Amino acid sequence: MSTTSCFCLLPSATIDQRPPRMQQREALNKNVSNSTSSATQLNGNLPLVPRLSPNYRSSTSEHNLVSSLARERKVVSLQRMEALKNKVRLILRSAANTSEMLSLVDAIQQLGVAYYFEEEIGNILSCVRGNLLNDGMIKELDLHDVSLAFRLLRQHGCYVSPGVFESFKDRKGSFKHELEQDVRGLLSLYEASFLGIDGEVSLHEARSFATSQLQPFLEASTKVARALEQPFHHSLAGFQARRYIQDCQDGEDCKHDILIELAKLDCDYTQSLYRKELWEVSKWWKGLGLAEELGFIRDQVLVWFMFPLSMLPEPHLSDCRLKITKVVALIYTIDDIYDVRGSMEELHLFTEAVARWDLGFVHTLPAYLRTCFMALRDVTIEIQSHVQKRHGHNVYDKLKQVWATLTQAYMEEAKWKSTRFMPKTEEYLRNRVVSTGLPAALVHVYYLMGFSEPKDGPVDALHQREGLVWYSAMILRLWDDWGSTMDEQERGYDASYIDCYMKEFGATEEEARKHVKQMISSAWEKMNRECLVLPTNPNPFPPSFARVALNAARACPVMYQCEKDGRLLDLEEHIKMLLVDRI
Repeated sequence: MSTTSCFCLLPSATIDQRPPRMQQREALNKNVSNSTSSATQLNGNLPLVPRLSPNYRSSTSEHNLVSSLARERKVVSLQRMEALKNKVRLILRSAANTSEMLSLVDAIQQLGVAYYFEEEIGNILSCVRGNLLNDGMIKELDLHDVSLAFRLLRQHGCYVSPGVFESFKDRKGSFKHELEQDVRGLLSLYEASFLGIDGEVSLHEARSFATSQLQPFLEASTKVARALEQPFHHSLAGFQARRYIQDCQDGEDCKHDILIELAKLDCDYTQSLYRKELWEVSKWWKGLGLAEELGFIRDQVLVWFMFPLSMLPEPHLSDCRLKITKVVALIYTIDDIYDVRGSMEELHLFTEAVARWDLGFVHTLPAYLRTCFMALRDVTIEIQSHVQKRHGHNVYDKLKQVWATLTQAYMEEAKWKSTRFMPKTEEYLRNRVVSTGLPAALVHVYYLMGFSEPKDGPVDALHQREGLVWYSAMILRLWDDWGSTMDEQERGYDASYIDCYMKEFGATEEEARKHVKQMISSAWEKMNRECLVLPTNPNPFPPSFARVALNAARACPVMYQCEKDGRLLDLEEHIKMLLVDRI
C-alpha cells in the first residue's frame, strides 16, 4: 500500500485524495451522522469515556458528537464583551481599599476571565504586596484578606513569607480560638496553604488547623465541601468558573454582576471556539489516515483534545491548542506501537530511525512504521515552520531531540515488558516520567508560545529529573498509576509505581498508595517553588508557561481518575461542561 497519501498533512481542499477505504469509511460515518440528533439533544447522553487502553476505538456516537458540535455554534456579541471588559477595567482601577481589590481579583480568577485583565491584576497585586510588607497595614486586615492576598501573590510568582499569619496566633504559636467560627477566614487560610513550598511546615500546620475547624460546616456549606475535596490551586479554571456562576444563580450574594455577565459570554465564546477547533483537528486526524492504516492504535480525538484544552484554555492560544493536539495524537500513536504492535526488532529500528531522523534509514522500516515516522516528521516540520514564521526561532533540532528522548524511554519500557523486569522505584520514575509524553508536549508548547531556549530550559528538563516540567509530569505519572494498578491486564505486563514500591519495600498496596499521595503533594510544593522568584530560583519560567505546566498537573485527576466500572466520569463531566452544555 502506498503511504505517501496517508502521512501528508492534507488541507481540507485535498481531503478527497485520501485512500479509497478512508473515503468509504467517511461516507458511512456521514450517513450515520445525518440521522444523529443535535448536540443539544446529545446533552446528557455523551459516549461513555472508558479507561484509556490500546484496544479502545472511538465509537460512532463520539464521531457524531464531534460533527454535531461543529454545526451548532452560538454567535456571541464580541462588541458587548469588549464593553463589559472596559467596565471591569474601570471597576478595578477605582477599587477603594485592599479588601475590595482582593475581592475583585479573586472573583475574576474564579470566573476564569483573568486572561483579559493581566495588566490591571499585576498593578493591583503590586499594591497589595506593598501593604502586606507594612506591619501597620497588615494588622488592619482580617484572616480572609491576608490569606487571600498570600494566595493571589504566590499564584503570580511573588514570594510572601508565611510569617504574615503570625498575628493570628497566640503566644504558644497556635491559631487563636476566636478564629474557629470564622468560616470565610478558615476557608481562605485552607486555600492559601496549598501555595506552600517544600519545607514550609507552618503552612502544613495552617492547613491542618483549617481542615479540622471546617469539618463541622461540611454538610451546611457546599463551598466548604467542594474546597476540602478539591482546593482552588489544584482545580482547572473551567470547573471553577461554572461552579462560581452556578453559586450566584443559586442565590448566593454576588456583588459582581458585570463580571458574571462577562463570564457567561466568555463561556459561550470559548465554547464555540473550542468546537471549531475540535472539528478542525478531527478533520486533520481523519485526513492523516493513521487510524485506518494502523488499525491497532487508539482513535480518540475528543479525549486527546481535552488535554491541550485543559492546559491552554485562553482564546488567543487557539493555534497552539490545535498543534499540541496533533502532538498528543502522535504521542498516543507511538505509545501504542511500543505497547501493542511492534516486535523488539521493529521497535529497535524505529527508535534508531527517530534518533537518526534520516529518510534513507526510514526505508528499512516496516510499512506501518514508515507511515508513523513520516506523520511525525510532517507535524514536526509544520510546528517548526510555524515557530520560525511567528517568532523567528529555529527549533527543529530541539524538537527532533525531544522525540528521540521519548522513543528511547518507550524502548526501555518495551525491554522491561519483554523480560518481565520490575525496576526499582527511582529507575522507574527516571524513565516513566519521560514516557508520559507530557515533557515532550510541554517543550512544544514552550516554543509555540514564542519563548527562546534559556539555560536549563524545557529540553534540559527531560534529563534533569527536577524542575517545573519534570514535577508536572511526575504528578501525571503518579495519577495515572494510581488509577491503573488494577487496569493493566489488557495491555499485558505493565508495572506501575505502586507495584514497584510494594516489591522494593515490602509494602502493602494501602501503604504504597499512601506514599504516592505524599509524593504528589510533595511534587506540588516543588512546582510551587519553581514558579516563585527566589534567590535559589531568580529566573523561573515565564508565568504564562508556568500556568500551562500547572494546568497539566491540575488536569491529571480529571483525565486519569478511574471509577470502579472503568469509566472516567470526571472527564465526561469536563467534556460536557466545556463543549456541550450551555450556561
